[in-house]
Amino acid sequence: MQLNEVRSRQEENANRFTLKCMVLLLFGLFLCWFLNIVNIFVVDMKLMNRALLGSLFIIIALMIAHFVDLKSRWLKYVLIFAMMGAITVDGIAMTYHMTLLSVLPLFLSIQYSSKKTVIYTYVLSVISVAIIVIIGYFYGLCDANMLLLTTGQMREYVDMTTGAVSFPVVNERPWITLPLYYIFPRSLLLFLLVPVMNKISNGISNTAVELAHVQKEAEQDSMTGIYNRNKYLQMVKSFYENIPMVGVIFWDINDLKKMNDVYGHTNGDYMIISVANRLKELSADNRKLYRIGGDEFIMIVENPEKEALERIINEWNSKGPMYHSDDNQTITAAIGYAYGEGKRIKEIVDKADHDMYMNKKNMKNVSEKVQV
Repeated sequence: MQLNEVRSRQEENANRFTLKCMVLLLFGLFLCWFLNIVNIFVVDMKLMNRALLGSLFIIIALMIAHFVDLKSRWLKYVLIFAMMGAITVDGIAMTYHMTLLSVLPLFLSIQYSSKKTVIYTYVLSVISVAIIVIIGYFYGLCDANMLLLTTGQMREYVDMTTGAVSFPVVNERPWITLPLYYIFPRSLLLFLLVPVMNKISNGISNTAVELAHVQKEAEQDSMTGIYNRNKYLQMVKSFYENIPMVGVIFWDINDLKKMNDVYGHTNGDYMIISVANRLKELSADNRKLYRIGGDEFIMIVENPEKEALERIINEWNSKGPMYHSDDNQTITAAIGYAYGEGKRIKEIVDKADHDMYMNKKNMKNVSEKVQV
């Protein structure tokens, strides 16, 4: 469940970033249109007006995104298709000006960490390149070398002394030369980018996993698998003080030192793990459990009713005694609890600790009377 939530958040963040890029692309398109009006960006105005039609893809996609959940799994395909549609329409009108933008959807597809999304985007990119090259050749702002098939340096075609230009060959077979010399090379370059981008993506993912593992080790008690003292101190300092009401329950294992001294640390560890496993059954999203010492456990409950702490303790007691598997010795723990405002969390912890200490003292007195 937690993994699905992480993936859902990743999908939402990726869609949100894609939308931001689309808005930026829309802004850039209208900026070019304005610059063309003031003769800073020189393109035939008819072509520039045609290029504006590409903005319709982006506007429609923005409207769809406004009315749906950004966590929707299908939304990324709509957004990438819309961006590719806008780039294709703009590319037909302005060909070589849009060459670099053709790569943008591929870069955006990486953030979804899905090979299927990357393949989908690559296929759209190849189709887009083909449409831009062929239709742009006849109706767009065409590259000179697409029409004249120039392949060398400028001095091969220009007489530097007279300034005369000479192109020996004109593209007489565009349906052969365009796919061979332009569609295939550009598609190949896009293909070569895919493993590079996947490598980057995998590197980012591996780093994220390693960081998560390091953070988990820093926060988790290696023996019991629950939060450790470091996590407890961090939460007390930065989290629980902002919670309106908190409840604190202390558990302290009885006779752990005696068990370690007489029977060995392996048996003592068994006691610790047994108590931790029992406590895990009582934990929940608003009941976080910490091991803060060798034999001390603490549960902090967020916004509980005062009676909720007693119910948790009663549930602990109702599960019956635990026994050591080797000598059938009973495993017990002293318990203390306190309740109050989150901003006084440290005072509440001290009260629960004191209550636990008094409980332990009473249990010891009862045990001594029984032995007498």
